Amino acid sequence: MGFITPNIQKLIKENDVEGLLKCLTHKKADIRLKAVGALIPKAESDNAVMESLKKVLSDKEPKVRIGATIRLAQLGLKDIMEDMKYAVVNGTKSEKIDLLRALADAYKARDESVSNLLVMAINDKTALIQIEAMKTMGQMMDTTAVYHLSEMLHDRRHAMRIESVKALGLIATQPAIDLIIGSLMDKHPDVRKEAREALDNIGSDRAQKAINDAPFMLLVKRMNSSVAIKTDTIKHIAKQKITEGLPLLRKACSDEYKNVRIEAIRAIGLMKDKGSISVLARCGDDPYFDVRLETVKSLERLVTRESLLIVEKRIKDFNHNVREEAKSVYYHLLDRLEKLEHRDDKEE
Repeated sequence: MGFITPNIQKLIKENDVEGLLKCLTHKKADIRLKAVGALIPKAESDNAVMESLKKVLSDKEPKVRIGATIRLAQLGLKDIMEDMKYAVVNGTKSEKIDLLRALADAYKARDESVSNLLVMAINDKTALIQIEAMKTMGQMMDTTAVYHLSEMLHDRRHAMRIESVKALGLIATQPAIDLIIGSLMDKHPDVRKEAREALDNIGSDRAQKAINDAPFMLLVKRMNSSVAIKTDTIKHIAKQKITEGLPLLRKACSDEYKNVRIEAIRAIGLMKDKGSISVLARCGDDPYFDVRLETVKSLERLVTRESLLIVEKRIKDFNHNVREEAKSVYYHLLDRLEKLEHRDDKEE
């Protein structure tokens, strides 16, 4: 276009689509961006307009490219995932937030590409972006996000743990509920309060029992007490095989005191809870060798390929005792797995 700055509002008022399309190639980035916003309402019903807007996704100016990406994302376009990835990596704080909100409004969960974008956002260096990513995961009720939200429950910032609990409360699958139950033991009272509210809102029998059943509430209370009382409670849960207490054991695996962590890991092994393998994987990287050693011992009781992989990693542990135990457990697990798989093949 020429040197005269076009009047975007006038073009909109006159419904001058041709004039707005010409503005997409104007020398000024702000004009191009305004034109994108003006043309978006027409894009869904006009293929020519849609194709012209898609060309803006390769604009030389990042703010125009990202702005167009956000506006097209608000329409729920499927073929702009790479452009959204660019926005998540290179966008400003406000642009990233706008894009995440567009995902929540216009896209469905269980889309691997969308889930990958959310994982990128939850690992952003900016707290506000991480929070918005968790909100989006919750609003989309993305069950694949439970693992990443569980990781955020270990964040040192209690505000992050609160947002994770909120998102898990919206997803409300059984694994999500278990994580929320574990958060009843969080060291910060606001996180514990949010966990109770989330369970109350979910309203399932499992959730209600966690906050209204007197014996279980007593377990939670004891798990929020001294180290001695915590370890006694953990032993009690394991001895009595209280399966409802497994979320408490999993949470205790990240307790600030290593004696509590060791006892919780041992209890999970005694209860042979395969649902805790991802928790034990984290314990395998504990800074204390005796915690890692107990983790290897417990994994021997959980005969799965996942356990074998975690144990295999510890064969290269820098502590001699852990390495030797891992070697022994690895070959024992491998032998048991091969026998189980051979038996299954024969039965088939």
